[in-house]
Amino acid sequence: MPDGSVPRPDAAAAAGVTTAQACLGRVVSVDADGRPRVWFAGLSGPPPVARLIGVVPPASIEDALLDGRTILLGFLDGRADAPVIMSLASMADLPRCEPPVASELPATPEPEPEPEPEIKIEVDGEASERVIEAREQLVLRCGDAAITLRADGTVRIVGRDITSWARRRQRIRGGSVAIN
Repeated sequence: MPDGSVPRPDAAAAAGVTTAQACLGRVVSVDADGRPRVWFAGLSGPPPVARLIGVVPPASIEDALLDGRTILLGFLDGRADAPVIMSLASMADLPRCEPPVASELPATPEPEPEPEPEIKIEVDGEASERVIEAREQLVLRCGDAAITLRADGTVRIVGRDITSWARRRQRIRGGSVAIN
């Protein structure tokens, strides 16, 4: 820019100017095809779909979403509407990126999803087993809390606060156990 300042991605998009500036952001959703939508400071509009580079495993995108992890974004050809997720590495020492509340974002027209088969769970008062199965992954999500079960045997519990209680013994078992 003539005054020597570096244009921000949102200003670049509005003015049609390109910039190679990287920034921090967050994955705010993942669509049915596994494509992540990201938010970054200064974004004016709906969260764009981000591309992945080879060092970012697609399976870790859901983890970044559930953890609210800060990510590093670059921009294809410097365009704010073409973000690229460069890193999902642990960035604990960096400031946390907080996207705006959903009500602050402009409404985006979403295509009508195909109707999914209705799932009914009935509790009849009898002591019996209820089974819910999924081929690849089952996610139970409520607000900031989520439990993810994966076909490879991975179980992930994410929440703002997690409390575990046992009336008798509580066991933690594993080939290795890491706390903190």
